[in-house]
Amino acid sequence: MENVATTSRNLSKALVLAGLLLLPAAAAADEGARFVGLWKGAIIFEKGATEGDMVLDLMPDADGKLLGLCSLPIHGVADHPLIDVKAAGSQLTFIYRDDKGSSQVTVSLSPDGKHLNGSMQEGDKTYPLFFKKTSREDLAPQGTLQVLSADNRELRQRFDQDAGKVRLLVLLSPTCAGCTRMARMIQRYLLEEVNDPRLAVYLVWGPMQETDNPEVAKQMLVHVTDRRAVHFWMPNTDLTKQFNQPLSTELAAWDVIFFFGPQARWTLPPKPADYAHQWGTKLPQDHLFNGEKLAAQVQKLLPARQALQQGSK
Repeated sequence: MENVATTSRNLSKALVLAGLLLLPAAAAADEGARFVGLWKGAIIFEKGATEGDMVLDLMPDADGKLLGLCSLPIHGVADHPLIDVKAAGSQLTFIYRDDKGSSQVTVSLSPDGKHLNGSMQEGDKTYPLFFKKTSREDLAPQGTLQVLSADNRELRQRFDQDAGKVRLLVLLSPTCAGCTRMARMIQRYLLEEVNDPRLAVYLVWGPMQETDNPEVAKQMLVHVTDRRAVHFWMPNTDLTKQFNQPLSTELAAWDVIFFFGPQARWTLPPKPADYAHQWGTKLPQDHLFNGEKLAAQVQKLLPARQALQQGSK
């Protein structure tokens, strides 16, 4: 009986010891669970001007260890494996490595568990970045892409139908990374910050480059999802040639935003109240696009007593 009792005590000790050894792994798994899911955000290289969208997909492996994949939609990078993903309390760290080098990312989880904020270290440079919890549905293209007739009459009709609103006409190429960034910043800095129904945005994608086509343009719908925005596909570049007049250039007008006040009607072409471009030094520098200035540019087009109400949705 004594041998049985001794064996029983030894077994109990072994089980307790095994449990203690498993505690750190269990704790790490619990900490990592707070970060599991999809996160959509951006790296801020130059706020409002150069920002790179990033999507994180964080998941546990069979042992509860946190793994991650990273996608950079604008650059065509999908499900790139992250290295050394670690969670400690409310902090998450990982390394992004490609053929250009390595970047160390450190972010902190917000108290509500819906946001990540932190920085990315690249050599001696540090850039802020942020993420928001999202879903696969939110990452899928939403809405429809309306194909215009050769004379673009549907756009003209919609423009005049929306008389009384501040209207933005954006001419874009779906395979231009800069155009995609511009679209994302219209969503982020204008549509998500200015909650007013008297605002309409027309994103007109077209064959500016050889690889541009409607199927590629449909994938761009994911970048601007606000109901006040309408996506069009123009089958030719006639519109870009009409709108080079306000820019005082003979070049086709794309990668440009034109701003129109409530009183504007469609002429050939309608005269914009303002414009913003990403053409570098080819056009006046005081018209360079910056996402942070979008709300102010829109507000100037409305009488003071009808100023747009700002506030996050």
